[in-house]
Amino acid sequence: MTATATVVVPPKQRRELDALRRFAPVLVLVGLVIGLTLKRSDFLSIGQQQQLVESAAPLLVFATGMTVVVMCGGIDLSIAAFAGFASLWFARFVPHLGIGALVAVMLLGAAIGTVQGVIHVKAQIPSFVVTLGGLALWAGLALLQDKPSILIASNSSVLALDGRLVGVPRLAILAGSLALVTGLLMWATPVGRWVRAVGSNETAAYLSGVPVVATRIAAFAFCTMCAALAGCMVAIDQTNGSPGTGRTQLLPTVAAVVVGGTAITGGVGGVGRTVVGVLIVKVLGTGLSIIGIGQKWENILYGALVIVAAALTIDGSKLTVVK
Repeated sequence: MTATATVVVPPKQRRELDALRRFAPVLVLVGLVIGLTLKRSDFLSIGQQQQLVESAAPLLVFATGMTVVVMCGGIDLSIAAFAGFASLWFARFVPHLGIGALVAVMLLGAAIGTVQGVIHVKAQIPSFVVTLGGLALWAGLALLQDKPSILIASNSSVLALDGRLVGVPRLAILAGSLALVTGLLMWATPVGRWVRAVGSNETAAYLSGVPVVATRIAAFAFCTMCAALAGCMVAIDQTNGSPGTGRTQLLPTVAAVVVGGTAITGGVGGVGRTVVGVLIVKVLGTGLSIIGIGQKWENILYGALVIVAAALTIDGSKLTVVK
């Protein structure tokens, strides 16, 4: 391990640094849009933007849930695997529950997330260890299903969610509504203050009367519920549930959260920033296609983004030792 000295930043310089961190993602997004528009004149066309928004919808749902956990100072590595597991059960429930299958699977996700949160908090096991175990568990259970994938009937009412409303994909409206409601709750209710307090300094939060244990557990419950919803959205789009649903979404999700400006050390960030991060990730992916670079380079790009963004947003005052 390497010891590091705590650097005291003057208040004025700290405010300037915070402002840079807040607005840098927006400037990056604007720069990317301008660059791609110059490269491809139809990039801002209605058709291209509809495709961009539609493809970003599941990622936004994943990242909205992850934002709350990261702001608490944790991480959930199980979301992509659980999305595949949830999509299978969603496809099973649809013939019996119709649109109610969506609610049932989201409740299942919340229950599973609660269990993972309780294990993390009560047993004092690091969140990445608990959720890494969850990743293997849900991926394995999904593969144990008697069918490799389960088709959703073409006449099912849930497939209406895959349509468009006034030209806007309904799944994108669903994702945007979730992000908006979550952002408002984080801004206008004590929940947001509790999450930031827990992520900033858990001991101080506890002494201040913040329900630390409940906040942490609720964050994991919400995150896994979002993963379940995202899995259902992908299943609706692909008209089937599959263990592979969402399996490639973990790295882009973490990238979107930290690129948007949510500090990986917790306490700083928000859903609004994550929306910008999701757009950056998706616009970058589109840009790779436009300039002729294959999708196999995306993971390399996302990995680099996570490292750079974490370095820029991390709060060094919390880390007296780097392990």
